[in-house]
Amino acid sequence: MIPTSAGNIATKLIILSLGLLFLLPSAYKLYTYCTFRYHAISADGIITDASRGRDLGGRPFVTYQDLLGNSYERKSKAKTHWFFAPKVGEKIKVLYDKRNPAVAIVDSTIHYIVLPLIFIATGACLLYCLLRDSLSERRHST
Repeated sequence: MIPTSAGNIATKLIILSLGLLFLLPSAYKLYTYCTFRYHAISADGIITDASRGRDLGGRPFVTYQDLLGNSYERKSKAKTHWFFAPKVGEKIKVLYDKRNPAVAIVDSTIHYIVLPLIFIATGACLLYCLLRDSLSERRHST
């Protein structure tokens, strides 16, 4: 028969791994976005292809120009339009690296800020609950 402490430890390890799974990748995504945005230049991009998928919204192809007037085209990794399809010719904000203008992202507050913050908060709550229960068990056992 397995002792109760082994089951308790297994449960704590699962909660710890879930908390870290929510927290670490989201914190890394938010960090990389903030560092890229700090070194990036903002430009107005124009949607050249709506690239609508089967789900709601779309990830369009966007053309933008750097400060020297060179044109670049980039497909958005983030969904920019959620409940309607993007329209060809619509202006959208693009952030590109000032050292290498070919490296760019289509700015999306929901994708790069809101969703990672939600996952960070979820992971932090799981870790807080784990630590709170562990600390209360120690107080009761002494």
